[in-house]
Amino acid sequence: DGEIYFFEDFEEAETERRDYQIHNLKVDLSSLLNKADPSAIDDFLDKYYPHTPYRNKNTVKALCFSTVTTLQLLLAERNMDMSELFEDSDIIWQKLNRFETIQDTYHWLKNILTATIEFVSSTENTNKNDIVDSIKTYIDKNYKDIQSLNQIASELYISAGYARNVGLTPGSGRSPGG
Repeated sequence: DGEIYFFEDFEEAETERRDYQIHNLKVDLSSLLNKADPSAIDDFLDKYYPHTPYRNKNTVKALCFSTVTTLQLLLAERNMDMSELFEDSDIIWQKLNRFETIQDTYHWLKNILTATIEFVSSTENTNKNDIVDSIKTYIDKNYKDIQSLNQIASELYISAGYARNVGLTPGSGRSPGG
């Protein structure tokens, strides 16, 4: 319990090289989270986890380690945490260390990606609905004094661009969320 796993714990075989860049992995994972499309997971996995027999277990585990660590970073950038998704996030690393086959790690990672996409999508939709409710309440209370979209955004500590993204556009005749 409470063990820390370092990248060195997952050293690759000398005959294999890492054929991915962490930056590209982050960009692709970010895109996957933004799309919120679970069917895109297979494309991601096919790109990074080709079904080739030359992969050894340690190389695949290192890639899983990089993927999950990058997911944690992306969640942190969204003010979210892996512990919100998995009750005991240490179990992720414990399970990864126990896998015996590459296929096991592939399915494990697919499940983590699916759960993460669903969590992010659900959380962001809830946050968006909360903002829409706040905008509606502000408009209801202050409709006579509102001069601009920027004023509403400023009062609610959000950007005007975000207010537009949640459905409030000046002169459109549309109310927030509607």
